[in-house]
Amino acid sequence: MTQRDSIREKLGLLHKNVYIHVGSFGVAKNHDFLITLFKSVYDKDPHAKLLLLGDGELKQMISQKTQLLGLSSS
Repeated sequence: MTQRDSIREKLGLLHKNVYIHVGSFGVAKNHDFLITLFKSVYDKDPHAKLLLLGDGELKQMISQKTQLLGLSSS
């Protein structure tokens, strides 16, 4: 097993499409659009995962939007 597969297995992400975004949760990064876009990906692939890494003033709002769209566990 490769190191990549080992890490994905530890995170429960083995054999899943994983999308990663790294950046501060601010207006310039447009997380609102990213979540809307990921919703359409998720509708086609319910096993897909989106990892958002960062912090900022809009983090709470983005968290609420993911809950509203049923994406919290994704």
